[in-house]
Amino acid sequence: MAKKTNGTKGSDNGQPKKLSIDLTYIRAPHALPAGRHKVRYEFEKGGREPGAGGVGRLFVDGNKVAEGEIKKTSAFDYSLDETFDVGCDKGSPVTPEYRPLASFTGKIIRVDMDLSPDFVRDEVRHSEEHLKHVMLRE
Repeated sequence: MAKKTNGTKGSDNGQPKKLSIDLTYIRAPHALPAGRHKVRYEFEKGGREPGAGGVGRLFVDGNKVAEGEIKKTSAFDYSLDETFDVGCDKGSPVTPEYRPLASFTGKIIRVDMDLSPDFVRDEVRHSEEHLKHVMLRE
């Protein structure tokens, strides 16, 4: 699992020097054995600002097989010519390890996306909600 992130490096005169792409690889230590598996990826944001990094976790059949820090994420929208594909990549390859138009050779039965819960932990809000809950019980 690789995550593309965009960042701009500044120059001495305040103008962008170049656009850089940093890749983070989060991989299981072993290849998946043949058969049916449930693969899940979670991303826990490390902040609320655009481009904030976080922690990526990879699970296979309910067991965490890999975890890694992602220093920053894409702070801006993706280009209109980039695609959101499952099982193949019709746009630019995710990493240099893939050839253009690469396809998964197995069978994908189902894909679920959960964009809601926000995994950023707000300690103040958590404490306030906990206090409300305790007071309601009394």
